[in-house]
Amino acid sequence: MKTANTMFILIVVLTVVFLTAPLRAEETPEAAYEPSTETTEPETTESDTEELDQQQVEQQEFVDSVKKQESENPAKKDKATAPASKRYKVALGISPGLASTGDDTDNALVNFSFNLLGGNYGYLKGLELGLVGNMIRQDAKGLQWAMAYNYAGSMKGVQAAFMANVVDEELQGLQLAAFLNFADKVNGVQLASAANIALGKVKGSQVSFGLNVALEDVEGLQLGASLNVGIGDNTDAQVGLMNIAVGKVRAVQLGLINYADDSDVSIGLLSFTRKAPLHMHVWTSDTASVNLGIQFGSNYVYNILAIGMAPMTDNFTVQAGYGIGGRIPLAEKWELNIDVMAWGIHDNGADWDDLNILSKGRITVHYRFMEHLGIFAGPTFNVLTTDASLSNVTPIHQWKERVDEYDVYMWPGFVVGLSI
Repeated sequence: MKTANTMFILIVVLTVVFLTAPLRAEETPEAAYEPSTETTEPETTESDTEELDQQQVEQQEFVDSVKKQESENPAKKDKATAPASKRYKVALGISPGLASTGDDTDNALVNFSFNLLGGNYGYLKGLELGLVGNMIRQDAKGLQWAMAYNYAGSMKGVQAAFMANVVDEELQGLQLAAFLNFADKVNGVQLASAANIALGKVKGSQVSFGLNVALEDVEGLQLGASLNVGIGDNTDAQVGLMNIAVGKVRAVQLGLINYADDSDVSIGLLSFTRKAPLHMHVWTSDTASVNLGIQFGSNYVYNILAIGMAPMTDNFTVQAGYGIGGRIPLAEKWELNIDVMAWGIHDNGADWDDLNILSKGRITVHYRFMEHLGIFAGPTFNVLTTDASLSNVTPIHQWKERVDEYDVYMWPGFVVGLSI
């Protein structure tokens, strides 16, 4: 019974709105107007005149703003969009083709609209709510909120939806979605759980748990739990599990895997930069007679992958290492490298499941004769943690400590090598 009463009340409300909507529609100053042929003028009160004047001022301001945007954006003007012909303070939409504004939807300006299945208007200056979706074909200023989707030709304000937000041209403000945000250009923030996509330039931030994509320059932050992609220069930062910049990153990349066309600082497990130096290193140290490694990364932060052998000790050992460090230019052809490395050591007399971890900090001075030929040398500090009493990895005196079931050895060392 309550459901039937509710449906009856809703039907009455819809009928009243549809019957009274034309009475609430207001023609803008540019709408056609035919003067009356009668000689007598209707009586108007002073309050009616003031209200009419205020409405005309607001409508004229909106028309002027549309013209200004068209003059500043020729591409938008080419679309031949017409200015709003009528303003509706309140509009109700049943579906995109059925609304209280009647047939005049493409050029209608609404201040407040509530849409059941969907709305379809020309302009918004205020608030639009939708149980399913909202659509503003031209310019939207204010807030669009919907359970499923929001669409606007251009947006200056906020779009919030559980599924997707779409701006065909420029977003100035915030897009907030549980799934997807899409815009041509972004001057603000895109925040989504799944993906943010910008076909043009981003001036602001893209933040998601999944994917962020900008097909032109990014002046701001890309923060994604999975993947960030920038097809252009990035002036601030990319932070995510994987970062890709087809351009120059002027600040920092921070992720598990990073790639950039050019980057000063990329910090991650593996970082690759097309224009950064790539060097092969061959060196000797107190812990391995022969080491071979590759140094790669960004202009000032690098990764090292290396292998080493110690055939001159009592027990032949094979070592595999990984490191991360930074380079500091000192003068022409001179630079200082500071890095930390972790080595796994296998002794031919031990089991493969024995724990032998060598941690090594290195400070080396590099002199480069030419781009791909240089020498380097410097001191190291070593800490060996083992459960197999592996103590003969160096001829240098060691300090020994017992920590739980592990033996810990510490000592200073050295490294001397060739950079190619």
